[in-house]
Amino acid sequence: MDHSALRSRRPAWRATVLAGAFTAATVALAASAPTASADSTDVKYGGCSSSDTAVAAAPPDYTTTVTLTPQGSGYQAGKPIKITWHYSESTAPPPVGIPAAKVATAKGAILIGGAATDTVTTDFSAAFPPAAVPVGGKFQIPDLTATFTPKAAGTYTLTPGDNEQDANLGTLSIVIKCKASGAKAAATITVAAGTPGSGDTSSSSATTGSSTTSPGSATTSTSTLSTLPHTGFDGRWMIGAAGLAAVLGGGGLAVTRRRRGSHG
Repeated sequence: MDHSALRSRRPAWRATVLAGAFTAATVALAASAPTASADSTDVKYGGCSSSDTAVAAAPPDYTTTVTLTPQGSGYQAGKPIKITWHYSESTAPPPVGIPAAKVATAKGAILIGGAATDTVTTDFSAAFPPAAVPVGGKFQIPDLTATFTPKAAGTYTLTPGDNEQDANLGTLSIVIKCKASGAKAAATITVAAGTPGSGDTSSSSATTGSSTTSPGSATTSTSTLSTLPHTGFDGRWMIGAAGLAAVLGGGGLAVTRRRRGSHG
């Protein structure tokens, strides 16, 4: 038996286990979602894609709760507004939970409606989870932030759109993208006209919830994150459920794709 070859496979096997856990964790976003509050909306995510369908199928559709919160006050045309995107708490999935810390980041698209139509994208979140999470344990995807600069006065709606999660496992990376549908506006911003040299923005305000949303502003998103940059490296790959089970059960060898030129 070539023991050196077995040792070289171990790092790839460890990444394989983490990759399988990450795939399951994407679907686990829907778990333990609290009742939607006035500033939250349920979002259906489907049409998901993985970065390597030859190795792992895309995750199934799921629903999660997203809260969008405009920061600050006194909104004025031409001045940037910071928006916070908050996910509901999730539950680590079987069979292994999330066995390592800080292996994934997330980002999303926010659809602007009302006085103007636009799409803004969030920055990547901080890496999560902060520590390994056992099966059934709770974890929180860190908040995302985006910046929207209204060009004119008026009322704008904010609706969560498509999302993306990236897992980085050494020299290997996984990218999962899902398309949003069925979400209602989670926040409404009223923006005052910009006046050079004046700080008077008393007519501006922000409200959360969909109660002020017009019929046309509830969004069934057709937006996509296909143009967003990835944090991954060449040779992205994932592991399917069957391969993960083989690794965990020790009943056989999992076939993994290794980055050319890398050595475990």
